[in-house]
Amino acid sequence: MVATSGDRLLAPAAIDLLRGELLACASIATPNLPEAAALADEPIATDRASIERQARKILRLGPAAVLIKGGHGSGAESIDYLVSAEGVKAFAAPRVATKNTHGTGCSLSSAIAAGLARGFQLDEAVDRAKRYVSAAIAAADSLNVGRGNGPIHHFYALDGND
Repeated sequence: MVATSGDRLLAPAAIDLLRGELLACASIATPNLPEAAALADEPIATDRASIERQARKILRLGPAAVLIKGGHGSGAESIDYLVSAEGVKAFAAPRVATKNTHGTGCSLSSAIAAGLARGFQLDEAVDRAKRYVSAAIAAADSLNVGRGNGPIHHFYALDGND
């Protein structure tokens, strides 16, 4: 819905379709802070209580779980919050100062899906995915690809940077 750069990727009119049709089919929704605000029809959350409230609003739209990603937040750590019927769990990683964050959301969602396909429980899949993407962000400055926000380094482990 909203890229790391802040660019809108989904027309505002399509948000109603997402709320009314697609989220009910999801095992997990993984919005970033601006996306969660749009889905919850609220301002961007700036504290844990607001994040949890928005996640619960999104949960009522049908997904089994919501992971609100904290990469757009502030502070020394990037904290993602997993909210489900089982409760709330926080996943923190040091915030990395880099412009190379292109693809973080898609990579995290894909890594979670891969973990679930491997048979991990949701919280373990999220934890492993968060660690993978955080390491890929930390290694991203070793890449020199394109202009602007570059990609994270998906293959950092092959370079011995793990």
